[in-house]
Amino acid sequence: MSFHDSLDESKGRWLLERPRVLELCADWTTALSEAGVEPGQISIEVNPETEPAPEALWNWWISFSLNDCEIESLVSWDLTSVLFEDGQGRFEDEIQMDAVPFYLLTRIGC
Repeated sequence: MSFHDSLDESKGRWLLERPRVLELCADWTTALSEAGVEPGQISIEVNPETEPAPEALWNWWISFSLNDCEIESLVSWDLTSVLFEDGQGRFEDEIQMDAVPFYLLTRIGC
């Protein structure tokens, strides 16, 4: 069963998914810290910060700042992967959720 199959559809998508997205960010922060990135050098921002209007089309955006390296990403609709912006500004690096910390470490040269 996918993450979305288990959700209560009476709530809005933002309310349902935000706790899971924030949990993933906390897990990634922990993994990055354990890999040697100083906690003060890790910043992960999730957008949208507030619930979009019901008719709005939107997706989760996550901005990573690690050791002064800024990396933008877009979360897949089913919350199974993250699409990272490459050097040409295209979101073509699709990474599974559990591999995000390793991917980020390779991007910052660790």
